[in-house]
Amino acid sequence: MKVGPVQYKVQKDLSQANPRMYRIRQQFSTVRSRDPGYDIYNSLASLRWPDLKGKRIGITAGSRRIANLSAILVSTGKFLRERGARPFIIPAMGSRGGGTAEGQTALLANLGITEDTVGMPILSSMETRSIGTLDDGLPIYCSATALEADGVIVCGRIKPHTSIRGRVESGLFKMMVVGLGKHKGAAAFHQRGYPVLADTLLKAGPVFLDRLPILCGIGIVENAFDQTMLVEAIPSHRILERESQLLEIARENMPRFLLDEIDVLVVDQIGKDISGAGMDPNITGRSITPLPIEAKVPVRLITILGVTPASHGNATGIGGGDITTTEVVEQIDWTAMYTNAFTSGALSASKIPVVLNNDREAIRMAICCTPKADPMAVKVVHIKDTLHMTEIRVSENYLPDLAGRPDIEVLDQGHPFAFDARGKLLSPWLDG
Repeated sequence: MKVGPVQYKVQKDLSQANPRMYRIRQQFSTVRSRDPGYDIYNSLASLRWPDLKGKRIGITAGSRRIANLSAILVSTGKFLRERGARPFIIPAMGSRGGGTAEGQTALLANLGITEDTVGMPILSSMETRSIGTLDDGLPIYCSATALEADGVIVCGRIKPHTSIRGRVESGLFKMMVVGLGKHKGAAAFHQRGYPVLADTLLKAGPVFLDRLPILCGIGIVENAFDQTMLVEAIPSHRILERESQLLEIARENMPRFLLDEIDVLVVDQIGKDISGAGMDPNITGRSITPLPIEAKVPVRLITILGVTPASHGNATGIGGGDITTTEVVEQIDWTAMYTNAFTSGALSASKIPVVLNNDREAIRMAICCTPKADPMAVKVVHIKDTLHMTEIRVSENYLPDLAGRPDIEVLDQGHPFAFDARGKLLSPWLDG
């Protein structure tokens, strides 16, 4: 759907709303795995295994961009083949990819996971079968491909969820219940409503452990630098216990703002490969579901300037912003975004913010709409996305409070926001 230029003539003088922005480095723990592929191979070797000769073993792969996932899958496939197994990849991503088998294969390809890169077939199908019903009547669906396998390894990143709070959140239980549930299972799960989803995960996960030949889980935890902090193989009977422990480790090492308050947050890009919510509510405090999420640092206004290419136009999470641009709206694949919204029940995630003609207007209008007499007193923060939180930019008025802090380093002499002739923001990030 094309929207065309907004053709709105700004009635405010926006020329003063361009503060000097300083690049800073926030200091987080640097603990990480030096070789995730090597680590997972050794961790798998430490478990007890049945005879795998000739067995078809499915390994799950989700829709999130996870550091070193391809290397982890390659090593897992190598381990299984050495024991005579025939490993393959099962896309486990609920309704992602427009709810189609082809779309889910394409999503994996955008994450660098193809049959060539991981050395295994990718068997993508949306067919499911019922494997049980919870006491409250919730039907549990599972991928037919997983059910037909001789064994399944559930692989996924463990971290705080964007809209679930409980003993397990985003991790292996969710990979089973929602990921392997495909479109049908994901829709049934989300229809229960966000306040009870954490409890539903705890009840539905054991159904998968009982009905599927799950050999083990592979839990991945990342640090604040989007690096693999640890990866380990977990026996199936310990998945719940260990996942809950790894969740706390992940929570302690999440990226965040080491600031006091933010009037305007400028976000270069949102995307499904960044967060299931487009931008992580644990960082922004902008919940896109009825379940409130509190961030440690309150944010008054959010301006969204782009959608990642890997999202294929699925701009889920744009509803968490206040201002965006015509260019962003024209990138939206409405089918993909609305399929995601209808499946999850989070309709507010797809609501469109105020739309302005370009980045320049969007940023400066956000500053001018902050209730402070002097636009230069507005505290502005600029990030690439909520995955890249180490190097960010802050307005000059933060500097007095940052002086002498051991956890923040000022990296340059500051520059105002720079735009091209069309009003598009010029990227200040070294990686573009």
